[in-house]
Amino acid sequence: MMKWTRRILFCCVVELILLQSSHANSDINLFDLSFEQLLQVKVISAAKQEQSISEAAASISVITANQIERRGYQYLDDALRDLPGIDFIRLHGAYPNIMSFRGSYGDENKRLLLLIDGIDENSLNGSFEMGGYAYSLHNVERIEVIWGPGSALYGANALSGIINIITKHDNYADNGFFLAKGIASFSGQTEKMSYHHSDQQHAFSFSASRYSTDGPKFTNRHPDFSDAYMDKVKSLTFRYSNKQKESTTTFGGHLFDSPMGDGTFSMSPTETLGLPGSGHQNTGNGGFLNFDINGASPSLWQPYTQTVFLEHKQQVDLQWSWNSRFYRRETGIDDDSYSYFYLGDDQFRFGRWTHQSTRLGFDSQLNYQLDDNRSWVSGIQYFHDDLEKGYRATIDGGSNLTIDNIELINLDSTFAEPDMLNQDNLGLFSQYIQAIEFNGKTELTLGFRFDDNESYGSSLSPRIAMVNSPSTRTPWRFRANYGEAFRAPAVFERFSASGVRKANPSLKPEEVKTFELAASYRFKKSILKATIFNNQLDNVITAVLLNDGRNQNQNVGSAEIDGIELDFNSELTESLKLTFNYTYQRGKQASTESSFDIPNVADNKFNLGIDYSLNDNSSLYFSGNWVDDRTVAITNPLNKVDGYFNSHLTFRQINLFNSGIKINLTINNLFDREYLDPGIRSADGASIFATVHEQPGRTYTAEISYSF
Repeated sequence: MMKWTRRILFCCVVELILLQSSHANSDINLFDLSFEQLLQVKVISAAKQEQSISEAAASISVITANQIERRGYQYLDDALRDLPGIDFIRLHGAYPNIMSFRGSYGDENKRLLLLIDGIDENSLNGSFEMGGYAYSLHNVERIEVIWGPGSALYGANALSGIINIITKHDNYADNGFFLAKGIASFSGQTEKMSYHHSDQQHAFSFSASRYSTDGPKFTNRHPDFSDAYMDKVKSLTFRYSNKQKESTTTFGGHLFDSPMGDGTFSMSPTETLGLPGSGHQNTGNGGFLNFDINGASPSLWQPYTQTVFLEHKQQVDLQWSWNSRFYRRETGIDDDSYSYFYLGDDQFRFGRWTHQSTRLGFDSQLNYQLDDNRSWVSGIQYFHDDLEKGYRATIDGGSNLTIDNIELINLDSTFAEPDMLNQDNLGLFSQYIQAIEFNGKTELTLGFRFDDNESYGSSLSPRIAMVNSPSTRTPWRFRANYGEAFRAPAVFERFSASGVRKANPSLKPEEVKTFELAASYRFKKSILKATIFNNQLDNVITAVLLNDGRNQNQNVGSAEIDGIELDFNSELTESLKLTFNYTYQRGKQASTESSFDIPNVADNKFNLGIDYSLNDNSSLYFSGNWVDDRTVAITNPLNKVDGYFNSHLTFRQINLFNSGIKINLTINNLFDREYLDPGIRSADGASIFATVHEQPGRTYTAEISYSF
């Protein structure tokens, strides 16, 4: 394997040196699009080449920069909440949000692929931090969200969906500075900036953000709860491009760093501390401390990602173009992370946490437009990983301290040497699109990808799709898809070992087969889409109880999810726009031991959005999110978690005092409803994991910005 991959990598390097690269910049300004223009917005994620959203052979939604601003979306999680088919569990800390696309809960974000300008942003060793306040949207051109398998183009982990955040580096219509200052509930403070400059040959883009908050006070867990804070969570993105007549070379990078507390990740040890119970059938006899102690916060969780890349794009002629990119990524948990967890006998252990993994990668892609009816994309991806096998082991320090009858032990522990796994991955993909005259115009898409991973083996991911437009006069459009995808087994799952868990290095990837049928009907200024889907998961990784009393992760699970999505968008008047989507999904999961409903996902959900322009410079946006009752894990003593309706209101004012000043005010949970999200993992309420995650009441964010 190593010799073969080195030879192919050498050929690709030679290819990159001999070829020059290119890229077709979009001149579309997404800040002011009509309904007709929105249907023709160019997307790239569905086919790895530009096509209009109405032609994409996938279930795809695009959130434009204009929508981000008008709707008050500050961070990635805000933008996703109004889309169909996504379930959330909000922890307000260590793992800010756990997201499930189309009922595929059970992996804690590992079945989703998050991209920044097409570069993988997932944690390299499979931990599940994703989203949160580091992912500010102030420098985002659009967000492309795809439901369904994407491994035929993107490889591992594009199993249930893809989120591709496209930054503004490709659109330099507004050269200059952007500065913003915001305040929010719980002493929230935010600062944002960006700068863009371009001419005929050079383009430069830089953006940064910072966010701090004391966080919600979940006083039922402790009267002085202080574990949902965030301390200078930050992002940084830069791009420099050199533009020639037929080519563009770009050097860039991005950093996301999220220092914060554990939030509600763990149960609160109320009984141990002599406090009233937190409710919801939590015993309170275990968990993590969640109030300030020993002169500091009760925990610090600091996940980070760092990426740098060099990209070269070349338009060889009207038919041929090449894209090539080298990149280096690093993900991990900073080594000052810690928490205090209960051991028994009024003792809490000072637990230190860290891990660090790196990837060196290379992508190269050939695009060939044979004619108006035929196109072909083919490429290669190679990367080398150095992955830490879970959290780094610690060496006890022996120093103890007693505060208010609480004994803190192991305060001077140090880290052992990291235990690393090295692996190479080679991916080869190809996709062909053919337009034919059948029942009007029909586009056929055929594609596949082959991945060979030195550590966990090989995977083949095929894809076939058909998009039919009966004629230019009919408002109907039909689509059928079949695809297969896989999720790589995380090193945590393969190598985690302790007194209660046995490692399983032989774990294989989880797999999914997806069938999808969709139809859309277009009115004059409205469009209605209906999608039916079926997902069949095999080799699902589940914990199995062994004869020696330990658990081991094994590929013994399966699952099937059926669902329907309805999506309606309408421009009722020039001033009033309406969006509505509804999702029904039903899933069953089975293992060697039992069969049960997939937990923590709602059978029914709907989202409503009303965008109203008060005048040329001000607007209101109201959104409502209704979530049905949710079943819970079979270990959870609750039978279900009640559903809820949540709503949000944003007021936006631009061109204040006839200048570049803008104001955004957003009120979340407008009617101050009480609601809960179901607990994660075992959620038994008796050891570490609580039965539910409490949510705050009404909150606000206010921001003033200036562009010049």
